Amino acid sequence: MEVIQKNEAFKKIDGGMKFSYVQVFVHQDGKLYTGKWMNRFDSPKTLEDLQDVKQIPMDGRGPKVNHAWSAIYMKTPSLLALVDGDLEQQITREVETCEILRKHPHPHIATYYGYQATRGRVSGLCFKRYASTLLESVNPQSLNKVAFRSSARELVTADMGTRLEGIRAAVTHLHSLGLVHNDINPANVMLD
Repeated sequence: MEVIQKNEAFKKIDGGMKFSYVQVFVHQDGKLYTGKWMNRFDSPKTLEDLQDVKQIPMDGRGPKVNHAWSAIYMKTPSLLALVDGDLEQQITREVETCEILRKHPHPHIATYYGYQATRGRVSGLCFKRYASTLLESVNPQSLNKVAFRSSARELVTADMGTRLEGIRAAVTHLHSLGLVHNDINPANVMLD
């Protein structure tokens, strides 16, 4: 059992506030529980130590998503990366790079907000959500290279040159910080 959060509760007795109990939230076997604990100076060891225990349902909580709302993009490791032995090193390197970029932002580099932690470990990186990728914008039908090159490319517009200048400026900024990207391609160039 892991104690997630504790909140002391008080009640008014004889005109003064007196300690009543500690509302404890615990994680056990993949489920979230809450209960009352009477000792404010110690923590419970088992779920049976708590009084008035209730399981907190986690499925179906919160309002349904309205796609007009702005949301962050949570970048999480792919399942393939979970098999790799150096996942922690990869994530550490990416967090450290993103922290440098947060201190030295550029208008043409994705906005990084921070990371999400799960049980004391980084489980995702939080970025601004963008409308689409360059690839989705110019090739919404997902044509292969040969078909795309032989198409009219009507979605490749004159403003793409300006966007390419922004990408070039972003790369120059990265290099000035001693960083390199190594994978700039239309699938990971984000557009608003």
